[in-house]
Amino acid sequence: LKAEYGRPLRELLNTNGQFYSLLNLEDAQIFEDATVNTVVAEFGKGQFSLKSLIVNEKYAIEDNFTTFINQNFFYYDFEDFNSKNWNLARPERIALGRKMSSQGLSLESLDTKIRLGIATGSNEAFLLSKELADKLIALDAKNIDLIKPVLRGRDINRFFYRQEQFVLLTKNGINVEKEYPTIYEHLDSFGQNFKFRGAKGNHWTNLRACSFFDDFKEPKIVWIELSDSNKFAISNEEIYLLNSAYFLLPPKTIEIHFLLGLLNSKAIRFFLGLIANTSGVGTLRWINIYVKEFPIARNNKIESKISEIVKSFLLFGKNEFENNQGKFENQIDQLVYQLYNLTEEEIAIIEESTK
Repeated sequence: LKAEYGRPLRELLNTNGQFYSLLNLEDAQIFEDATVNTVVAEFGKGQFSLKSLIVNEKYAIEDNFTTFINQNFFYYDFEDFNSKNWNLARPERIALGRKMSSQGLSLESLDTKIRLGIATGSNEAFLLSKELADKLIALDAKNIDLIKPVLRGRDINRFFYRQEQFVLLTKNGINVEKEYPTIYEHLDSFGQNFKFRGAKGNHWTNLRACSFFDDFKEPKIVWIELSDSNKFAISNEEIYLLNSAYFLLPPKTIEIHFLLGLLNSKAIRFFLGLIANTSGVGTLRWINIYVKEFPIARNNKIESKISEIVKSFLLFGKNEFENNQGKFENQIDQLVYQLYNLTEEEIAIIEESTK
């Protein structure tokens, strides 16, 4: 329905006919031995003028199926299947998503760099607690060159993150055994399975090659991949991410605090819900192929107001933000609604869908 790899199949079906009915039982685990999203569909070849019966709700196995259908169905016209993915949202939500898309260029069109964090091949070996990092530095002060702060997805929250661990940044070209013998000894202790792992660099002590290590040194916006809510934060320091998190380098024409406020807004959460697939158990996936589609509406006056609000509570810190979170986030949401020229009815749709 939504995945990029399914697009050719969607196009094939759209070209050759139309659904009599399409029942998306997403997040209901129909099969005992498989965690998978399930669809029940009736398709008519050569049909292009039907009213397709749609159901797109969570289904509890113990409920009567016919009653479930009768309580939750609505209809699509053939044209409603012409979108890039089939989110099966109600028609008024599809229309709102299209309106938002028309209000600005996508992050991709703005040439935004979006990166997935690094895969170490063995977090057990390459990730260090603060205690272990301090111990290795005490053994050899030179080790600090390779010990860098790192974020896991779980470390990132809305507007803020906590950094608790470190990564051994043993990139290709570093002779760990010769230049950093105590780190070599640490890595060597993980045995043969570690040495013959799949994701490694030129030598078993090296991380897998990465073409954008330098991007981690830049001001960036970081976020967790799997989350039911927006969890974006700014990092202005050299900090690395594991592949349970993403980061982006803002376009030069967009102020980073404005973009952070926008990405954490209810409007963007609503938009992602229209285009993104889930994990199979209902959690949204904030991955590159969806995030790059976010439309960035522009208005200098509104952008400045959002930037100032974000800067103010980042300056106060995490505790002050949490004490006034509802107020801060509501101010941003109201400005974002203005940014996209939304009506009261459209705002109500977003508010209802993001409860």
